[in-house]
Amino acid sequence: AEFKQAVESSDMSVYAKGYELSQAIAKALTLYQAVKGDLELWAQQKELYRDEWEHLSCLCYQGFVRHVPADQLVEYQRYLKAIHVRLDKAKGQLHKDSEKMALARRFEGLFWQEMVAGEAEPEVDSFRWLLEEHRISLFAQQIKTRQPISEKRLEKVWVKRQP
Repeated sequence: AEFKQAVESSDMSVYAKGYELSQAIAKALTLYQAVKGDLELWAQQKELYRDEWEHLSCLCYQGFVRHVPADQLVEYQRYLKAIHVRLDKAKGQLHKDSEKMALARRFEGLFWQEMVAGEAEPEVDSFRWLLEEHRISLFAQQIKTRQPISEKRLEKVWVKRQP
């Protein structure tokens, strides 16, 4: 009854939003397949390959569409494009990529340790999505982040999270 009332009160916007979200998911899944194929070309570069495989696995795991909030699902195309840009840029600059990877992994390591230790759901944690924006800022600046992000900003947010 509540759903029917919501649909009636918002006219076609519920359907339009659903269609928009389904299109975003379909595009993201197509891009995921392409990125996964691109990543396989890097299998010989163990460090880069492992980092992006883990990253990709955290983004697109079985059932992620059910768990990730809709406002984040629509951002998946940006996140996946950033991986593609990273792989493209790394071709001639593996040493620079390694330096950036170390910066990305610092806060990601802290975050995922916290998630494993607790009962929290990473998909609804805003810090988790800041980490994705941080990766964009490090590896694919031309994609632009949704908000200003830096190691200092991450540090401030991380310190506020701690009891």
